[in-house]
Order: sequence, then C-alpha cells, then structure tokens
Amino acid sequence: MKRYPNINQIESKLGGISLSYIIGVIISLLLFITIGLVFFYIQMIQESRIVKRNWEEIEESFYICKTLLVKFLVHSRNHFGYDEESLNHIERRISKLIILLETEVVANSLKQLQETLERTLVELSIYADQKLDEDLKLLVNQLYDIENKIVLCLHDYNAAITIFNQWLTTFPNSISANIIGVEPLPYLLMEEE
Repeated sequence: MKRYPNINQIESKLGGISLSYIIGVIISLLLFITIGLVFFYIQMIQESRIVKRNWEEIEESFYICKTLLVKFLVHSRNHFGYDEESLNHIERRISKLIILLETEVVANSLKQLQETLERTLVELSIYADQKLDEDLKLLVNQLYDIENKIVLCLHDYNAAITIFNQWLTTFPNSISANIIGVEPLPYLLMEEE
C-alpha cells in the first residue's frame, strides 16, 4: 500500500511555509489579475466609445456631403444656363464622389475623396460667379462647409486614435492588451497640409 505524505512533511519540505499560505497567495494573485483585466476591459470600452463617436461624425458628414452632391446634380440639370460640357464633366466627378461615399471601405479612399471633392469645388467656384443661380451657389457653399467639417472630423478621429493607442501602450494596459489580444487602431490617412 502506497503511503501519501502528510501536511507536516510537505510543510517541512517547503521550509516552514504552510500550504494554506501558498494557496492563499495563488488565489490572491489570480483575483488581482482578474480584477485588473476586468478594469482594463471596462476602460477599453470607454476609450473605444470616443473613437466610435468620432467615426459616426465622419459617416454623418459623408452622408450630408452625398446628399448635397445629389441635390447639386439634380438642380444643375434643371439649370438651363449651364454649359453642357462642363456639366457633364462635373457630373462625372460628382458621380465618382458619390460612389466613394457609398463604399464601405471609405477609410481607404479618404485621400482620393478629399482630392476629388477639392477639385470639384475649385471647378464649381469658377462657375459660381457667372453661371450658377442662387440655389446652386448656396449648395456650393454648403459643400465647402461640409468639406471643412470632414477635415475637422478626420483630425478629431485621428486625435482620438492617438489617445487610445497611447493609453493602450502604457505599462499595465500593455500587459492586459497582450493577454486579451487588443491591437492599436490604425489612423485614417489624410492629405498632408
């Protein structure tokens, strides 16, 4: 019959440290790590909500921009004094913009969107003084405003990403992020100013 060591023999091999003390330390460490991970997860959710809110502002700006571009196309087709060749050129460019705004990978085409919108607005401003009626001039001004709002939203989004990524890479958070598998978020590319 096999004899199992009793607790006194185990404690003597551990140098006088009781088994209940070791179990208590292990349970305390596990509890501490669990509470730390829960706290990290709650903070991560709060930080990511800020990023999500900024992204929703960008999407809202894209929707407004798309609506204004569609209104501009409809109104300019009804505007009789408009040069047909220029109208076709602007319609093609605006259609391209609308397609860019409708894609789900808007983040990958932001620079192209910004450049196309900028060129379209420059071209429209040439005609704004001479050939556009008041409604079209108002739409062009609204497009300029929404372009500025998109740029501001992109800056706000990238600033929120910077704060999130810095928070994620600080000492206790970086360990928790590695355990959970959270990666830093990518920035949205914008045209350099």
